[in-house]
Amino acid sequence: MIEFLGKKPILGITKFNFIGKKIVVTGGTRGIGEGIVTAFLQAGAEVFFLGLNTSRGEILESRLRSDNLKVSFFQCDVTNEDQVMEVFKKIVNQAGCVDILINNAGGWENQQSVLNTSLKEWENIISRNLRSVFLCSKQIIPIFQSQRSGRIVNISSIGSLTIEKSASSPPYIAAKAGVNALGRVLAAELAEYNVTVNTLAPSTTETERLVEVRSKEQREHMAERTFFGRLSKVEEIANWVLFLSAPESSYLTGQTISVNGGRLMI
Repeated sequence: MIEFLGKKPILGITKFNFIGKKIVVTGGTRGIGEGIVTAFLQAGAEVFFLGLNTSRGEILESRLRSDNLKVSFFQCDVTNEDQVMEVFKKIVNQAGCVDILINNAGGWENQQSVLNTSLKEWENIISRNLRSVFLCSKQIIPIFQSQRSGRIVNISSIGSLTIEKSASSPPYIAAKAGVNALGRVLAAELAEYNVTVNTLAPSTTETERLVEVRSKEQREHMAERTFFGRLSKVEEIANWVLFLSAPESSYLTGQTISVNGGRLMI
């Protein structure tokens, strides 16, 4: 029998068991966000998800509740401090506590250069992708400090780690790099409260939004650049979010992890 430091090794299997856990997911009405919401629900959690599109959110909430899943939708502009404060108060009053925050809200629309980016678009995209993480994290910190436990997982992008020649969104890339850095700051501040903070930087993922912002040729080119010759699937990204939120990842904090099929190796 192999021994480790004089003790028998403990063999275990990672189980994504979130029964009884309360999860908040921003940008949860479609794409990766919807996949994260669904994955946590399937793992037994109660999920509170935020989004701008009331119709889309209510339809998703109704569909998930029809499967007897514990889920609640809250319309919220996560770049608006007053709205964020009000929604988090409602969630805490309803849930009693929050165990995990997933900062997923973000996105961009226009592929262009720095020269052709207007100040209005710059501020809008920076706010949507970075300010939202700051505002939501700020609301959850006192809860986690009081509980002396918690998890924050931020969703960034491979674009925050490497630049390709093809056109993209300068404010989006800059904002996601800021998300990576803010995650490290939060990890340092919250470690004493047994809170981990990590950032996931996915490669291009097959979502409805991807079709809106990238041409078929661009999507094919990005797929070819991975070792697997394909784009990532939503559930593959959601599984990593569950891992970073699970007890099994309790000693991992302050990291930016890129799930990219070999497209970028560091």
